[in-house]
Formats: sequence, structure tokens, C-alpha cells
Amino acid sequence: MNPLRLRTVAGALAASVIVTSPYAFAQDDVSQIKQQLDELDQKIRVLQRLQELDKETAAAKAKETSTVSAGKEGFFIKSADNAYVLRIGGNIQLDSRWYFDKTSPVGGTSDTFILRKVRPVLEGVFYDKIAFRLMPDFGQGQTVLQDAYIEYRHNKYVNIRAGKYKPPIGLERLQADSETEFVERGLPTNLVPNRDLGIQWAGAVLSDTLTYQVGVFNGNIDNGTTDTADTNDNKDYLARVFAEPFKNTDNWLRGLGVGISYGYGVQQGTATAANLPQYKTVGQLNFFTYNTGAFADGERSRVSPQFYYYNGPFGLLGEYVTSSQKVTRAANVKIDVDSKAWQLAGFWVVTGEDASFRNPNPRKPYTIGGDGWGTVELVARYGVQTIDNNAFAGAAANRLADPAVSAREARDTGVGVNWYFSRNFKIQFNYDETKFDGGAPGGADQPTEKALFTRFQANF
Repeated sequence: MNPLRLRTVAGALAASVIVTSPYAFAQDDVSQIKQQLDELDQKIRVLQRLQELDKETAAAKAKETSTVSAGKEGFFIKSADNAYVLRIGGNIQLDSRWYFDKTSPVGGTSDTFILRKVRPVLEGVFYDKIAFRLMPDFGQGQTVLQDAYIEYRHNKYVNIRAGKYKPPIGLERLQADSETEFVERGLPTNLVPNRDLGIQWAGAVLSDTLTYQVGVFNGNIDNGTTDTADTNDNKDYLARVFAEPFKNTDNWLRGLGVGISYGYGVQQGTATAANLPQYKTVGQLNFFTYNTGAFADGERSRVSPQFYYYNGPFGLLGEYVTSSQKVTRAANVKIDVDSKAWQLAGFWVVTGEDASFRNPNPRKPYTIGGDGWGTVELVARYGVQTIDNNAFAGAAANRLADPAVSAREARDTGVGVNWYFSRNFKIQFNYDETKFDGGAPGGADQPTEKALFTRFQANF
């Protein structure tokens, strides 16, 4: 072959190889890249599915996992669906009492510090409908079971409570023990039971503007509490309605609440087990006591109209209670003794927070070195308790009470200041003067009780 032609053919073949070879190599690279992309896409899909499975597993686990939390309302353990809740709380009150007249009233007036309340609280809900509360009290050197009840919460209209708790009568008595504006409750509380055993039907209707309670209880003496079984077949029947007609409006009467409670029963005692109350001053010293041998002997009724009104930092609370009990002693047979008490209390939250039936909620809780000083509240009240003259009628041998020992009337004037560091801690200072009609030998009046009270409270 011609050398020139051979070189031409060889050059053409070489050129074709040069052109074809990169194309072949490029085709291989594209195939590899596509394969790698397919593999990467598969991996991404697998990872996405794994993430979905993780989320589904976490969601399923969350539905079964309980949560533990702590805050100003206490310590909580809750199921994921909130159908089961356990709250652990408590209330500790250290009080001091300082009396300026050591002769008033009869019974001693030593200045003292006292653990007024030491109350662990255990509350819970199970099955989303059944609630319970357990609250013992280790204060004042005693162990007392204050609250122990279960409650079926069908809905807001129907709740059924059974156990030991505050019966639905009075107003200040129904205020939570940690929420009172005064160190000690006023004189009307003398005439309503403290705690009792029974069953109560309660609820709220008319868009929560009307609440009601109706119950049957063993029956307890004025300001009394007991865990023991009833000593007779008679029971106390109590009912209460309380209306807040402007609750759901922006009206200036929004904070108004008015109500009335009524109780009827039969209280039976004996000459050795009287089943009769003693009435205490705000300083927690007796100013009225029935004579030995007097005992409850028949019908007892209580009536208590009541109201409160809160508007911004100002508040008012008022109540009236009458308690009528048939009493017997010696030749005196079933004398009706009507005891009456009323009070009016006013509140002013100086720092501007809203006053309410509960403790004010400080906008700026107290902080060391910060600008938070908590909430300051000024309080004042006036109250009167009067004992029926029937209690002092008759000769010394058969009258129900001794006018030389027990007063016919007590009149309390009190002022105070409360400092709320937070929802969980407050300090209170109260000064109360109680004047009396009678209660001293020769028909004289008992000396005026003048007392200063302080309280340091931790509540959670």
C-alpha cells in the first residue's frame, strides 16, 4: 500500500479512537453517577421512613409517658392524657400572739409562738372523673384529719362529694385556709361548723354564674370538727346558693357575689356529754361557755346571708349568721338559744393588683437584689357576736350560762397589713380589739382584749 495512503488510513483510525474513547468513558461515568444517585435516593427514602417511624414511636410513647412538673401550685405527676393527676402540696403557718392586757379574757393570755397549721396536702384525679383530697394537720401540737373525701365529677353541673370537708354554710369559713386576709377568721365563723362528715351534691349553672351545694351530714356543733361516728340517728341538712350575676360581663359589678346558706338538724347531748359549743374571741380565747349540766336537746337551725364585692384593688366581704339551738339544764327544758354574728371586712391592694376571694397574685414577686417587691394589702374589719338573753335567764341553779363568766356580746375591730412575696409566701400583721358586754363578776364587762398577731405562711 502506498505509504502516504497508509499513513492517511492510520491517522484516520487514530482520530476515530481519540474521538470515540472519551465518549465511551463519558458514557460509563454517567451510568455510574446515575447508579450512585439511585442508591443515594434509596438511602434518603430509607432515612425518611426511619424518621417517620421514630416520630410515630415517639408519639405513641408520649401517649403513655407520665410527666412530672413543679410550680407555684405544687408538685404534679400527670399521665399523658391528663386522665390521672397527682398533686402534692402543703401549708405551713407560724403565728405569734401578743396580748396587751393579761387579765382579759378569763382563761389566760400568755404571749406565744404557735404552729397554727402544718398541713401536707395530697390531691388527685383518676379516670378523669374521680377526684380525692387528703389533708391532715399537725399544727398546735395535735394531729387532726381536716379533709378526707372523694368526689365524682360528672360535669360542671353535677359533682358528688363524700367524706370529711367544710359543710356549705358561712362565707369566710369556706375561704381556703391559706387565702384568708386576716390571721384569724371573724366572729361569724364561731356559729358555723368547721368540718363534718357527709355527702354533698354541687355544681355550677347559668354559664357558671350560679353555684349550689346540697348535702346531708352527721351534724356538728358550732365551729366544731370530728371524725367519729354520729351518736344519734338525726342528721343535718344543708343547702347553699351563691350568685355572681355579672361574672361574664365587663360591668363594674362583675366582682359582685351574693348568696345564702341554710342548715337544719337535731343535736342531742346529755348532762355529761353536752354537745354544745364554746365561743372564742379573735384571739382564740373563750368568752362564752355553757354551764356544766347544760346540753343540746333538740332542733338546731342556721341561716347565713352573705356577699362579696371586688373591683380592681378594692374588695368588701360581709356575712351574717344566726344559729338557734334548743338547750336544757335542770328545770329549764328546751330553751331556744339564738346566737347571732355579723361582720364587714374591707381590703385595699396598695400595689395595684386585683383583690379577690383568693390571695392577690403579685405582678412582680419579691426578688433579692431585683425590682420585685411582691404585693402589699391593707385590711380592716368590724364584727359583732351576740348571745341570746335566754342563755342567762333563770336562777343560778338552772340557767344555761353564768353572766359573771360568759359575755353577752363581743365586738371586734381589726386592722392589718399583708405582704405577699409571691403566691407561695406571705407575712401578715393584724391588730384586733374585742370589747364585751358582761362576762365579769358583779355584772361588769370583761376587759377589752387587745392583741397583735403575726403570721409567716408558706403555701404550695
